[in-house]
Amino acid sequence: MSPTDPDSFGFEEMPVEETRRAASLVLREQDARQQRAASMAVANQSLQDALGITYRLIQVVMVLLIVLFALSGLRQVAENERGVMVRFGTIVNPNVEPGFTLVFPPPPMGEILKVPTGAESLVLDDSFFFQRTPEQKLLPVSDLPTGSSSLRPTLDGSLITADGNLVHAEFAVRYRRDDIAAFVSTMHEDTVDDFVRTAVEASAIRVAAETPVDDFIRRGVADEAGASGAGIDPIASRVRLLAQERLDAMNSGIRLDSVVLAVVVPPRQTRREFEQVTRVVAEAARKRQEAESFRATRLNEVAGPAARPLLDLVNDYGDALAAGGPSSGEPILDEIFSLLSGEVPATGVVELGGRTYEGVAIAGEIAQTMSEARNARSVLVSDSQRKAEAFRAMLDQVRANPRLVITRVWADALDSMLDVGNAQVFRFPRDTSEVEITINADPDIARGMQAERQRRLLEANSRSQGLRN
Repeated sequence: MSPTDPDSFGFEEMPVEETRRAASLVLREQDARQQRAASMAVANQSLQDALGITYRLIQVVMVLLIVLFALSGLRQVAENERGVMVRFGTIVNPNVEPGFTLVFPPPPMGEILKVPTGAESLVLDDSFFFQRTPEQKLLPVSDLPTGSSSLRPTLDGSLITADGNLVHAEFAVRYRRDDIAAFVSTMHEDTVDDFVRTAVEASAIRVAAETPVDDFIRRGVADEAGASGAGIDPIASRVRLLAQERLDAMNSGIRLDSVVLAVVVPPRQTRREFEQVTRVVAEAARKRQEAESFRATRLNEVAGPAARPLLDLVNDYGDALAAGGPSSGEPILDEIFSLLSGEVPATGVVELGGRTYEGVAIAGEIAQTMSEARNARSVLVSDSQRKAEAFRAMLDQVRANPRLVITRVWADALDSMLDVGNAQVFRFPRDTSEVEITINADPDIARGMQAERQRRLLEANSRSQGLRN
Protein backbone atom coordinates (compact mmCIF):
# COMPACT_ATOMS: atom_id res chain seq x y z
CA MET A 1 0.00 0.00 0.00
CA SER A 2 1.55 3.30 -1.03
CA PRO A 3 0.88 6.69 0.38
CA THR A 4 -0.56 7.74 -2.90
CA ASP A 5 -3.06 4.92 -2.86
CA PRO A 6 -6.45 6.45 -2.12
CA ASP A 7 -7.68 3.36 -0.32
CA SER A 8 -4.75 3.23 2.07
CA PHE A 9 -6.22 5.96 4.25
CA GLY A 10 -9.83 5.09 3.83
CA PHE A 11 -10.68 8.20 1.83
CA GLU A 12 -12.37 8.24 -1.56
CA GLU A 13 -10.59 10.02 -4.30
CA MET A 14 -12.01 13.43 -4.98
CA PRO A 15 -12.66 14.41 -8.57
CA VAL A 16 -10.27 17.18 -9.20
CA GLU A 17 -8.61 18.57 -12.12
CA GLU A 18 -5.20 17.18 -12.24
CA THR A 19 -3.55 20.34 -13.50
CA ARG A 20 -5.41 22.94 -11.55
CA ARG A 21 -5.87 21.34 -7.93
CA ALA A 22 -2.83 19.09 -7.50
CA ALA A 23 -1.18 21.08 -4.73
CA SER A 24 -4.34 21.17 -2.59
CA LEU A 25 -4.69 17.38 -2.73
CA VAL A 26 -1.17 16.84 -1.49
CA LEU A 27 -1.67 19.09 1.53
CA ARG A 28 -4.73 17.21 2.66
CA GLU A 29 -2.97 13.86 2.43
CA GLN A 30 -0.10 15.08 4.61
CA ASP A 31 -2.48 16.48 7.28
CA ALA A 32 -4.29 13.14 7.56
CA ARG A 33 -1.02 11.36 7.89
CA GLN A 34 0.11 13.66 10.67
CA GLN A 35 -3.21 13.33 12.49
CA ARG A 36 -3.04 9.57 12.27
CA ALA A 37 0.56 9.52 13.53
CA ALA A 38 -0.37 11.71 16.49
CA SER A 39 -3.30 9.47 17.35
CA MET A 40 -1.09 6.41 17.17
CA ALA A 41 1.46 8.03 19.47
CA VAL A 42 -1.19 8.77 22.07
CA ALA A 43 -2.50 5.21 21.82
CA ASN A 44 0.98 3.78 22.13
CA GLN A 45 1.64 5.90 25.22
CA SER A 46 -1.63 4.78 26.82
CA LEU A 47 -0.81 1.18 26.05
CA GLN A 48 2.67 1.59 27.49
CA ASP A 49 1.26 3.17 30.67
CA ALA A 50 -1.32 0.37 30.98
CA LEU A 51 1.34 -2.29 30.49
CA GLY A 52 3.55 -0.63 33.11
CA ILE A 53 0.74 -0.58 35.67
CA THR A 54 -0.11 -4.19 34.90
CA TYR A 55 3.53 -5.20 35.23
CA ARG A 56 3.77 -3.52 38.63
CA LEU A 57 0.56 -5.21 39.77
CA ILE A 58 1.93 -8.53 38.64
CA GLN A 59 5.13 -7.88 40.59
CA VAL A 60 3.16 -7.02 43.75
CA VAL A 61 1.00 -10.12 43.34
CA MET A 62 4.09 -12.30 42.82
CA VAL A 63 5.70 -10.86 45.94
CA LEU A 64 2.51 -11.49 47.90
CA LEU A 65 2.35 -15.02 46.56
CA ILE A 66 5.97 -15.62 47.54
CA VAL A 67 5.30 -14.25 51.06
CA LEU A 68 2.16 -16.32 51.39
CA PHE A 69 3.99 -19.38 50.13
CA ALA A 70 6.74 -18.82 52.72
CA LEU A 71 4.25 -18.18 55.52
CA SER A 72 2.41 -21.36 54.63
CA GLY A 73 5.26 -23.20 56.37
CA LEU A 74 4.51 -21.55 59.73
CA ARG A 75 3.40 -24.26 62.15
CA GLN A 76 2.36 -24.14 65.82
CA VAL A 77 3.24 -26.94 68.26
CA ALA A 78 1.00 -27.05 71.36
CA GLU A 79 2.28 -27.42 74.93
CA ASN A 80 1.22 -31.07 75.15
CA GLU A 81 2.87 -31.91 71.84
CA ARG A 82 6.29 -32.32 70.31
CA GLY A 83 7.12 -31.90 66.64
CA VAL A 84 9.39 -33.64 64.17
CA MET A 85 10.55 -31.53 61.21
CA VAL A 86 10.90 -33.42 57.94
CA ARG A 87 12.21 -32.17 54.61
CA PHE A 88 11.64 -34.17 51.47
CA GLY A 89 10.73 -37.13 53.69
CA THR A 90 13.90 -36.93 55.83
CA ILE A 91 13.93 -35.97 59.52
CA VAL A 92 15.98 -32.80 60.01
CA ASN A 93 14.87 -31.92 63.59
CA PRO A 94 13.60 -34.74 65.82
CA ASN A 95 12.49 -32.50 68.68
CA VAL A 96 10.61 -29.31 67.86
CA GLU A 97 9.66 -27.52 71.07
CA PRO A 98 6.18 -26.04 71.64
CA GLY A 99 5.58 -22.70 69.92
CA PHE A 100 5.62 -21.36 66.37
CA THR A 101 8.17 -22.76 63.90
CA LEU A 102 8.76 -21.88 60.26
CA VAL A 103 9.31 -24.83 57.95
CA PHE A 104 11.49 -24.29 54.88
CA PRO A 105 10.72 -25.23 52.25
CA PRO A 106 7.01 -25.20 53.01
CA PRO A 107 4.68 -28.16 52.46
CA PRO A 108 4.62 -30.49 50.72
CA MET A 109 8.41 -30.28 50.47
CA GLY A 110 8.78 -29.67 54.22
CA GLU A 111 6.47 -30.34 57.16
CA ILE A 112 6.26 -30.67 60.96
CA LEU A 113 4.67 -33.85 62.22
CA LYS A 114 3.01 -33.15 65.59
CA VAL A 115 2.82 -35.93 68.18
CA PRO A 116 0.94 -35.70 71.53
CA THR A 117 3.19 -36.38 74.52
CA GLY A 118 0.60 -36.67 77.33
CA ALA A 119 -0.23 -39.95 79.03
CA GLU A 120 -3.06 -41.94 77.52
CA SER A 121 -5.14 -44.75 78.98
CA LEU A 122 -6.19 -48.07 77.54
CA VAL A 123 -8.41 -50.65 79.25
CA LEU A 124 -8.34 -54.29 78.18
CA ASP A 125 -11.76 -55.26 79.50
CA ASP A 126 -12.79 -57.69 76.76
CA SER A 127 -9.57 -59.47 75.79
CA PHE A 128 -9.55 -61.97 78.69
CA PHE A 129 -13.05 -61.58 80.13
CA PHE A 130 -16.34 -63.28 79.52
CA GLN A 131 -18.85 -61.35 77.48
CA ARG A 132 -20.53 -58.52 79.40
CA THR A 133 -22.98 -55.82 78.51
CA PRO A 134 -21.90 -52.17 78.93
CA GLU A 135 -24.08 -52.00 82.06
CA GLN A 136 -22.47 -55.13 83.53
CA LYS A 137 -18.98 -53.68 83.02
CA LEU A 138 -19.87 -50.96 85.51
CA LEU A 139 -20.86 -53.47 88.21
CA PRO A 140 -18.45 -55.14 90.67
CA VAL A 141 -17.51 -58.65 89.63
CA SER A 142 -19.14 -60.06 92.77
CA ASP A 143 -22.50 -58.71 91.59
CA LEU A 144 -22.35 -60.46 88.23
CA PRO A 145 -24.46 -63.60 87.92
CA THR A 146 -22.74 -66.96 87.99
CA GLY A 147 -23.27 -69.22 85.05
CA SER A 148 -23.64 -72.94 84.66
CA SER A 149 -22.95 -73.21 80.95
CA SER A 150 -19.48 -73.71 79.54
CA LEU A 151 -17.36 -70.92 78.15
CA ARG A 152 -17.89 -69.81 74.57
CA PRO A 153 -14.45 -69.42 72.98
CA THR A 154 -15.72 -67.09 70.25
CA LEU A 155 -17.28 -64.70 72.78
CA ASP A 156 -15.63 -65.27 76.17
CA GLY A 157 -11.95 -64.42 76.64
CA SER A 158 -9.73 -66.09 79.24
CA LEU A 159 -6.15 -66.87 80.22
CA ILE A 160 -4.67 -70.36 80.69
CA THR A 161 -2.46 -70.62 83.78
CA ALA A 162 0.58 -72.82 84.33
CA ASP A 163 -1.49 -75.59 85.95
CA GLY A 164 -4.04 -75.68 83.14
CA ASN A 165 -6.77 -73.60 84.78
CA LEU A 166 -8.69 -70.67 83.36
CA VAL A 167 -8.96 -67.15 84.76
CA HIS A 168 -10.52 -63.92 83.56
CA ALA A 169 -8.48 -60.73 83.86
CA GLU A 170 -8.84 -57.06 83.10
CA PHE A 171 -5.79 -54.82 82.60
CA ALA A 172 -5.53 -51.03 82.72
CA VAL A 173 -2.63 -49.50 80.77
CA ARG A 174 -1.16 -45.99 80.76
CA TYR A 175 1.38 -45.13 78.06
CA ARG A 176 3.02 -42.14 76.39
CA ARG A 177 5.01 -41.42 73.23
CA ASP A 178 8.51 -41.11 74.63
CA ASP A 179 10.79 -41.20 71.57
CA ILE A 180 9.08 -38.90 69.08
CA ALA A 181 11.46 -39.53 66.19
CA ALA A 182 11.16 -43.31 66.51
CA PHE A 183 7.39 -43.02 66.83
CA VAL A 184 6.86 -41.05 63.60
CA SER A 185 9.28 -43.34 61.77
CA THR A 186 7.54 -46.61 62.62
CA MET A 187 4.02 -45.92 63.91
CA HIS A 188 0.80 -44.42 62.65
CA GLU A 189 -1.40 -42.45 65.00
CA ASP A 190 -4.51 -44.47 64.14
CA THR A 191 -2.88 -47.79 65.11
CA VAL A 192 -1.18 -46.87 68.39
CA ASP A 193 -3.85 -48.42 70.63
CA ASP A 194 -3.83 -51.59 68.57
CA PHE A 195 -0.06 -51.99 68.91
CA VAL A 196 -0.14 -51.38 72.68
CA ARG A 197 -3.10 -53.72 73.12
CA THR A 198 -1.39 -56.48 71.16
CA ALA A 199 1.85 -56.16 73.14
CA VAL A 200 0.07 -56.28 76.50
CA GLU A 201 -2.17 -59.19 75.47
CA ALA A 202 0.78 -61.28 74.28
CA SER A 203 2.70 -60.55 77.50
CA ALA A 204 -0.31 -61.37 79.69
CA ILE A 205 -0.72 -64.72 77.94
CA ARG A 206 2.92 -65.56 78.58
CA VAL A 207 2.85 -64.52 82.24
CA ALA A 208 -0.35 -66.50 82.86
CA ALA A 209 1.25 -69.57 81.29
CA GLU A 210 4.11 -69.27 83.81
CA THR A 211 1.94 -68.70 86.93
CA PRO A 212 -0.30 -71.17 88.82
CA VAL A 213 -3.92 -70.14 89.17
CA ASP A 214 -3.77 -69.66 92.96
CA ASP A 215 -0.83 -67.28 92.72
CA PHE A 216 -2.43 -65.43 89.80
CA ILE A 217 -5.72 -64.88 91.62
CA ARG A 218 -4.17 -64.11 95.01
CA ARG A 219 -1.81 -61.51 93.55
CA GLY A 220 -4.62 -60.08 91.50
CA VAL A 221 -6.74 -59.65 94.62
CA ALA A 222 -3.77 -58.07 96.40
CA ASP A 223 -3.36 -55.67 93.50
CA GLU A 224 -7.03 -54.82 93.58
CA ALA A 225 -6.55 -53.87 97.22
CA GLY A 226 -3.26 -52.34 96.27
CA ALA A 227 -5.13 -49.53 94.58
CA SER A 228 -5.23 -48.05 98.07
CA GLY A 229 -1.55 -48.56 98.60
CA ALA A 230 -1.02 -52.27 99.29
CA GLY A 231 2.01 -52.56 97.04
CA ILE A 232 3.25 -53.57 93.60
CA ASP A 233 1.72 -56.58 91.90
CA PRO A 234 4.51 -58.81 90.52
CA ILE A 235 2.21 -60.18 87.79
CA ALA A 236 1.35 -56.72 86.45
CA SER A 237 5.01 -55.70 86.69
CA ARG A 238 6.05 -58.76 84.70
CA VAL A 239 3.41 -58.06 82.03
CA ARG A 240 4.59 -54.45 81.74
CA LEU A 241 8.24 -55.54 81.38
CA LEU A 242 7.51 -58.04 78.62
CA ALA A 243 5.17 -55.67 76.77
CA GLN A 244 7.79 -52.90 76.90
CA GLU A 245 10.37 -55.26 75.43
CA ARG A 246 8.03 -55.98 72.52
CA LEU A 247 7.40 -52.30 71.85
CA ASP A 248 11.13 -51.53 72.05
CA ALA A 249 11.88 -54.32 69.59
CA MET A 250 9.57 -52.58 67.10
CA ASN A 251 11.32 -49.23 67.77
CA SER A 252 7.87 -47.83 68.45
CA GLY A 253 9.01 -44.97 70.69
CA ILE A 254 6.18 -45.83 73.15
CA ARG A 255 6.82 -46.12 76.88
CA LEU A 256 4.43 -47.93 79.22
CA ASP A 257 4.02 -45.91 82.40
CA SER A 258 1.97 -48.56 84.20
CA VAL A 259 0.14 -51.83 83.72
CA VAL A 260 -2.38 -52.64 86.44
CA LEU A 261 -4.12 -55.97 86.89
CA ALA A 262 -7.39 -54.27 87.77
CA VAL A 263 -9.59 -57.36 88.10
CA VAL A 264 -8.88 -61.09 88.13
CA VAL A 265 -11.54 -63.73 88.77
CA PRO A 266 -11.99 -67.44 88.13
CA PRO A 267 -14.58 -68.61 85.61
CA ARG A 268 -18.16 -67.93 86.64
CA GLN A 269 -18.88 -71.64 86.87
CA THR A 270 -16.31 -72.13 89.67
CA ARG A 271 -16.35 -68.67 91.25
CA ARG A 272 -18.10 -69.76 94.45
CA GLU A 273 -15.54 -72.48 95.14
CA PHE A 274 -12.67 -70.08 94.52
CA GLU A 275 -14.26 -67.46 96.74
CA GLN A 276 -14.55 -70.00 99.54
CA VAL A 277 -10.86 -70.88 99.21
CA THR A 278 -10.02 -67.18 99.12
CA ARG A 279 -11.96 -66.57 102.31
CA VAL A 280 -10.16 -69.44 104.04
CA VAL A 281 -6.78 -68.15 102.88
CA ALA A 282 -7.66 -64.63 104.01
CA GLU A 283 -8.80 -65.92 107.39
CA ALA A 284 -5.57 -67.90 107.75
CA ALA A 285 -3.56 -64.80 106.89
CA ARG A 286 -5.52 -62.81 109.44
CA LYS A 287 -4.93 -65.42 112.14
CA ARG A 288 -1.26 -65.53 111.23
CA GLN A 289 -1.03 -61.78 111.49
CA GLU A 290 -2.79 -61.83 114.86
CA ALA A 291 -0.39 -64.52 116.05
CA GLU A 292 2.63 -62.52 114.90
CA SER A 293 1.23 -59.42 116.59
CA PHE A 294 0.56 -61.34 119.82
CA ARG A 295 4.03 -62.87 119.66
CA ALA A 296 5.68 -59.46 119.27
CA THR A 297 3.54 -57.98 122.04
CA ARG A 298 4.15 -60.89 124.36
CA LEU A 299 7.90 -60.89 123.75
CA ASN A 300 8.00 -57.18 124.49
CA GLU A 301 6.00 -57.71 127.69
CA VAL A 302 8.24 -60.55 128.82
CA ALA A 303 11.71 -59.23 127.95
CA GLY A 304 11.39 -55.81 126.32
CA PRO A 305 14.37 -54.90 124.10
CA ALA A 306 16.20 -58.04 125.24
CA ALA A 307 13.61 -60.35 123.71
CA ARG A 308 15.37 -60.76 120.36
CA PRO A 309 18.82 -61.73 121.71
CA LEU A 310 17.30 -63.96 124.39
CA LEU A 311 15.16 -65.75 121.81
CA ASP A 312 18.16 -66.29 119.54
CA LEU A 313 20.24 -67.61 122.44
CA VAL A 314 17.48 -70.01 123.51
CA ASN A 315 17.27 -71.32 119.93
CA ASP A 316 21.05 -71.69 119.82
CA TYR A 317 20.94 -73.54 123.14
CA GLY A 318 18.34 -75.97 121.81
CA ASP A 319 20.40 -76.59 118.65
CA ALA A 320 23.53 -77.17 120.78
CA LEU A 321 21.75 -79.67 123.03
CA ALA A 322 20.42 -81.55 119.98
CA ALA A 323 23.85 -81.63 118.37
CA GLY A 324 26.27 -82.32 121.24
CA GLY A 325 24.45 -82.82 124.52
CA PRO A 326 24.29 -80.72 127.71
CA SER A 327 28.00 -79.95 127.80
CA SER A 328 27.96 -78.24 124.41
CA GLY A 329 25.22 -75.87 125.52
CA GLU A 330 26.89 -74.65 128.72
CA PRO A 331 28.67 -71.65 127.11
CA ILE A 332 25.36 -70.50 125.60
CA LEU A 333 23.62 -71.03 128.94
CA ASP A 334 26.26 -68.82 130.60
CA GLU A 335 25.49 -66.08 128.07
CA ILE A 336 21.77 -66.39 128.81
CA PHE A 337 22.34 -66.11 132.57
CA SER A 338 24.70 -63.19 132.02
CA LEU A 339 22.08 -61.35 129.97
CA LEU A 340 19.31 -62.15 132.46
CA SER A 341 21.48 -60.83 135.26
CA GLY A 342 21.52 -57.44 133.57
CA GLU A 343 25.15 -57.49 132.53
CA VAL A 344 24.62 -55.14 129.60
CA PRO A 345 26.89 -52.19 128.71
CA ALA A 346 25.47 -48.70 129.14
CA THR A 347 25.49 -48.26 125.35
CA GLY A 348 23.09 -51.17 124.99
CA VAL A 349 25.29 -52.80 122.32
CA VAL A 350 26.09 -56.46 123.02
CA GLU A 351 27.60 -59.26 120.97
CA LEU A 352 26.10 -62.67 121.61
CA GLY A 353 26.61 -65.83 119.61
CA GLY A 354 28.54 -63.96 116.93
CA ARG A 355 25.66 -61.47 116.45
CA THR A 356 25.56 -57.81 117.41
CA TYR A 357 22.47 -56.30 119.01
CA GLU A 358 21.79 -52.64 119.72
CA GLY A 359 19.55 -51.03 122.32
CA VAL A 360 19.48 -54.14 124.53
CA ALA A 361 18.04 -53.69 128.02
CA ILE A 362 16.36 -56.10 130.41
CA ALA A 363 12.74 -55.06 130.96
CA GLY A 364 9.24 -56.49 131.28
CA GLU A 365 8.31 -59.56 133.25
CA ILE A 366 11.84 -60.92 133.12
CA ALA A 367 13.16 -57.84 134.91
CA GLN A 368 10.41 -58.16 137.53
CA THR A 369 10.99 -61.90 137.94
CA MET A 370 14.75 -61.42 138.25
CA SER A 371 14.18 -58.69 140.85
CA GLU A 372 11.83 -60.95 142.81
CA ALA A 373 14.32 -63.81 142.52
CA ARG A 374 17.13 -61.64 143.87
CA ASN A 375 14.92 -60.52 146.74
CA ALA A 376 13.88 -64.10 147.45
CA ARG A 377 17.51 -65.17 147.37
CA SER A 378 18.43 -62.44 149.84
CA VAL A 379 15.58 -63.41 152.15
CA LEU A 380 16.44 -67.10 151.85
CA VAL A 381 20.10 -66.49 152.61
CA SER A 382 19.23 -64.31 155.61
CA ASP A 383 16.73 -66.85 156.94
CA SER A 384 19.18 -69.70 156.42
CA GLN A 385 21.88 -67.78 158.25
CA ARG A 386 19.44 -67.04 161.11
CA LYS A 387 18.42 -70.69 161.33
CA ALA A 388 22.05 -71.79 161.23
CA GLU A 389 22.91 -69.46 164.08
CA ALA A 390 19.89 -70.70 166.08
CA PHE A 391 20.90 -74.28 165.38
CA ARG A 392 24.45 -73.67 166.55
CA ALA A 393 23.12 -71.98 169.74
CA MET A 394 20.80 -74.94 170.42
CA LEU A 395 23.63 -77.34 169.70
CA ASP A 396 25.68 -75.69 172.42
CA GLN A 397 22.71 -75.96 174.84
CA VAL A 398 22.17 -79.63 174.00
CA ARG A 399 25.75 -80.35 174.64
CA ALA A 400 25.48 -78.56 178.00
CA ASN A 401 22.09 -80.03 179.20
CA PRO A 402 20.38 -82.26 176.66
CA ARG A 403 17.44 -83.30 178.84
CA LEU A 404 16.40 -79.75 179.55
CA VAL A 405 16.60 -78.78 175.89
CA ILE A 406 14.51 -81.77 174.79
CA THR A 407 11.81 -81.04 177.41
CA ARG A 408 11.63 -77.40 176.35
CA VAL A 409 11.47 -78.24 172.65
CA TRP A 410 8.73 -80.78 173.34
CA ALA A 411 6.72 -78.22 175.31
CA ASP A 412 7.13 -75.61 172.55
CA ALA A 413 6.00 -78.08 169.91
CA LEU A 414 2.93 -79.01 171.99
CA ASP A 415 2.03 -75.36 172.50
CA SER A 416 2.36 -74.68 168.79
CA MET A 417 0.12 -77.60 167.95
CA LEU A 418 -2.52 -76.69 170.48
CA ASP A 419 -2.41 -73.02 169.51
CA VAL A 420 -4.12 -73.58 166.15
CA GLY A 421 -7.83 -72.85 166.07
CA ASN A 422 -8.97 -76.25 164.82
CA ALA A 423 -7.10 -78.45 167.35
CA GLN A 424 -9.30 -80.73 169.59
CA VAL A 425 -7.86 -82.11 172.85
CA PHE A 426 -9.01 -85.34 174.51
CA ARG A 427 -7.73 -86.57 177.90
CA PHE A 428 -7.78 -90.24 178.87
CA PRO A 429 -7.32 -91.83 182.28
CA ARG A 430 -4.00 -93.58 182.78
CA ASP A 431 -5.46 -96.85 184.03
CA THR A 432 -7.67 -97.41 180.95
CA SER A 433 -6.17 -99.99 178.67
CA GLU A 434 -8.71 -99.57 175.85
CA VAL A 435 -10.91 -96.58 175.03
CA GLU A 436 -13.36 -96.22 172.12
CA ILE A 437 -14.74 -92.76 171.30
CA THR A 438 -17.29 -92.01 168.59
CA ILE A 439 -17.72 -88.27 167.95
CA ASN A 440 -18.72 -85.94 165.17
CA ALA A 441 -16.54 -83.11 163.93
CA ASP A 442 -17.15 -79.82 165.66
CA PRO A 443 -19.21 -77.67 163.21
CA ASP A 444 -17.48 -74.50 164.31
CA ILE A 445 -14.07 -76.01 163.76
CA ALA A 446 -15.15 -77.40 160.35
CA ARG A 447 -16.41 -73.94 159.26
CA GLY A 448 -13.17 -72.38 160.44
CA MET A 449 -11.12 -74.87 158.47
CA GLN A 450 -13.19 -74.23 155.31
CA ALA A 451 -12.81 -70.44 155.72
CA GLU A 452 -9.06 -70.84 156.08
CA ARG A 453 -8.86 -72.89 152.89
CA GLN A 454 -10.87 -70.22 151.03
CA ARG A 455 -8.61 -67.48 152.34
CA ARG A 456 -5.46 -69.27 151.21
CA LEU A 457 -6.98 -69.92 147.78
CA LEU A 458 -7.86 -66.23 147.33
CA GLU A 459 -4.35 -65.20 148.34
CA ALA A 460 -2.86 -67.60 145.80
CA ASN A 461 -5.14 -66.26 143.04
CA SER A 462 -4.22 -62.66 143.92
CA ARG A 463 -0.51 -63.45 143.69
CA SER A 464 -0.98 -65.13 140.29
CA GLN A 465 -2.97 -62.17 138.96
CA GLY A 466 -0.29 -59.77 140.17
CA LEU A 467 2.39 -61.69 138.29
CA ARG A 468 0.37 -61.56 135.05
CA ASN A 469 -0.09 -57.80 135.32
